[in-house]
Amino acid sequence: MDISVKDLCKNYKESVALNKVSFEAKSGEVLGILGANGAGKTTLLRIITGIINPTAGAITMGGQLLNYDLILKNIGYLPEERGLYKNMKAIDTVLFLASLKNISRTQALDFVKAKSIDLEIDFDLNKPVGSFSKGMQQKVQLLAATVHHPKLLILDEPFSGLDPMNSQVIKKEIVNMAQSGTTILMSTHRMDTFEDLCSSFLFLRKGEVLAKGAKAELMPSQFLLKVVTKSPLSETLFQFEKQMVSNGLFEYWIKAGDSTNVIAQKIIEQQADLVSIAPHADTLEDVFIKMNKNLENA
Repeated sequence: MDISVKDLCKNYKESVALNKVSFEAKSGEVLGILGANGAGKTTLLRIITGIINPTAGAITMGGQLLNYDLILKNIGYLPEERGLYKNMKAIDTVLFLASLKNISRTQALDFVKAKSIDLEIDFDLNKPVGSFSKGMQQKVQLLAATVHHPKLLILDEPFSGLDPMNSQVIKKEIVNMAQSGTTILMSTHRMDTFEDLCSSFLFLRKGEVLAKGAKAELMPSQFLLKVVTKSPLSETLFQFEKQMVSNGLFEYWIKAGDSTNVIAQKIIEQQADLVSIAPHADTLEDVFIKMNKNLENA
């Protein structure tokens, strides 16, 4: 289900948490909401889920203004802080939360049985949630968040505290849900955790939109080479995008105006003791940091 956020604001007595935030996400799209701690990510998601009210702005889902019924039937939410009852059996937790979504016990049990395979749940759901590891608890929470087959799934720091194996399981489930048409909004301050999962991104900075768009639109088209040498290179021969010294080696990011072979030959002729040369592509984190620095230096 499509979602549209228009000029969303959230003000507190002495601070502005969100200032005219706007974006859209289509059915089956995975939108990554990225920003440093305090950028407004969680505030934005809590407004969409109806937990808190905005000061101004509008949210529509499927062309309708967001309301309680739309949220109840169509939105699933996995918060950063695990909201599970530690002394309750895991299966009872899922059944209870399913009942709040008007899902019958039989429907919920059938869902858990099917999803236990996809989520590789090999632990006893009849045990208390508090006896489980973080990865196990996250799987239980994901069951509870998706038991009603939401058309919009909101994930706030979904990989927080997870080991690589459990992270891969959750990532696979996110991909499967998106392919089945679920719109997914994910927030994080660690962009390396799901850069490859998202088809588009929203960068937030101090409650405002820093940038938004598809990955191809946000990533630089400029081709760079990462060069490592044992001695410094001449700045008159190359255009350095970035340079640093690490463990006694000189690292350079060079604008590749010439072919790799030509650049390597120049380095060899300079007798700079070439260690390695390879294509370099900025990550989204690199792009985000550069955008922030440009604003700070403006």
